[in-house]
Amino acid sequence: MMNICEALIKTGIKKFAVATVEEALENKETNNEVGILILGPVENECMSKVSDNNIYFMITDFEEIEYIEK
Repeated sequence: MMNICEALIKTGIKKFAVATVEEALENKETNNEVGILILGPVENECMSKVSDNNIYFMITDFEEIEYIEK
């Protein structure tokens, strides 16, 4: 996956959608300038780390909204 992202970055693509938190964090480690959206669920305990790395994520249920509002 990382080889694909690195190749795309070289062509000028700077925004990605990925399935998992792990993929998002790996991409940020490779290039902090890219924009990333996680399409899959994000566990509550990972939300702060994701947010701290300026990674966007989908809200998949009302419990996530309640957790974020705390």
